[in-house]
Amino acid sequence: MNELKHYSLNLNLLEGRFLRRPNRFVVYVEIDGKECGASLPNPGKMQELLFPGVTMLLMPMDTDRVTYPFRVEGIITDQNDVIMLNTVKTNDCAAWLVEHNLIPSLNGWRLVRREITVGSSRFDLLLEKEGKELYCEVKSCTLFGGNMAMFPDAVTERGRRHVEELGELARSGVATAVLFMIHSHRVHGFCPDYHTDPAFSTTLYENRFDVQIIPLSLGWDRTLTLTGGIREIPLRWDLYEKHGVLDSGIYLFLMELDEDRTIQIGALGEIDFSKGFYCYVGSAKIGLSKRIDRHKRQRKAMHWHIDYLRTATRVVGSWPVRSALVAECELAQMVGSIAECSVGQFGSSDCRCESHLFYFSSNPTRTRPFQDILTDVRMVRV
Repeated sequence: MNELKHYSLNLNLLEGRFLRRPNRFVVYVEIDGKECGASLPNPGKMQELLFPGVTMLLMPMDTDRVTYPFRVEGIITDQNDVIMLNTVKTNDCAAWLVEHNLIPSLNGWRLVRREITVGSSRFDLLLEKEGKELYCEVKSCTLFGGNMAMFPDAVTERGRRHVEELGELARSGVATAVLFMIHSHRVHGFCPDYHTDPAFSTTLYENRFDVQIIPLSLGWDRTLTLTGGIREIPLRWDLYEKHGVLDSGIYLFLMELDEDRTIQIGALGEIDFSKGFYCYVGSAKIGLSKRIDRHKRQRKAMHWHIDYLRTATRVVGSWPVRSALVAECELAQMVGSIAECSVGQFGSSDCRCESHLFYFSSNPTRTRPFQDILTDVRMVRV
């Protein structure tokens, strides 16, 4: 493990405070009291990481060649864990680990080339051993909770297609692999995120006997040097088989109302709603995806309380929880504990809860308590 100390990005890193993220590839940070722009080479949502004030590790850039004066390389959590965010550098690290035989499942393979086009896809690494080739796709994983890691944190059709095409190559006799670079030394199990992207999860599961799937746990320090403890961790297919194969469970559905309004809510009558954000907690014994899609549509027959509210709001986001480990009413209690208030009897006519609709004056998804609830019910309890 001492050899791992020799792998470092060798960057002149600065620290800054995260302020906001206007789009997927740009953030604004505060450095020495000054607001600066920084490129973010990572398309993931990372909502469970990017809280205002969190420390980011930044690389100064030549502004004659790029738009922003800094590039984000990593982030430091409240637990002082360092997480690599640069997906390009993650691929560099994967190539280095292969070359130094530090990934047990790929021992003996030699790196031949980077960025290889095969058909309509491009894969990250081409390896060779004893005249045989292996195509390897590298995925950067930054989603963890408790002892678990999951991927992806957002729907990835590109990632699903990569796995599907690797499976086809494998069935034609070509060796293939997906390497999940998990940027946490604390995790002890990995599973595809069937809550967020059931299509990717199903594709990975269906190709598990053809494509070699390698979840690799990594540890970094504040200089973005590997700290040792690199190990392959178990794939928790038991979780997918128990929860991911069924399209049922509970969910959060967040809406924004852009002005104070009085809205007729079915038999509840007229209710005064303040401008702000409303989080609805619901469930579906079958057809969870269709239930959420129905909520997103404006035009439909009025049936549930939420149907009436949707006529006046825009959708901010939705978060399914495909698990029987947490009940709808328990989730409602959890959201209610961090909300500013609730709308009485909304969505709770068939239970003893005061409400299943909760009010926030600002977007709760940008707060740690909201993300902690999602992490708890999706990952920690498994």
